[in-house]
Amino acid sequence: MKTNFQEFLNEQHTLTIEDSMDEFDVQEVKWELEYDVSDIWSKYSKDKNTNEFFKNYKDRLLGKKDNLVRIGNDCWNDLVKLVKEKSTDDNVLPYLDKVYDWADKYGIKIITKSWSQRSI
Repeated sequence: MKTNFQEFLNEQHTLTIEDSMDEFDVQEVKWELEYDVSDIWSKYSKDKNTNEFFKNYKDRLLGKKDNLVRIGNDCWNDLVKLVKEKSTDDNVLPYLDKVYDWADKYGIKIITKSWSQRSI
């Protein structure tokens, strides 16, 4: 069902936008581990070499085995299964979605942009 934009306006024909986070209990997230893949992502963004991207990305993920085993054997085993999956050259996003799901499950932060690449 489509909704007309006017239905979002109040009686004075202005939008009401909440600018406070008072209703939310925002807590700082404590990550178990962080992966900085900004260099790999930056290189891929420039050259679009998917094979090299997947190789470097998977190597980086597997490179922290000791830390991952400390999080749990399941964390490591799930990553090994994920890395063995065949990734398609035409679209990296479905594979990366799986990686991010794995990372979220185990409290792992994946950094894809360095601070110098972030727009303000």
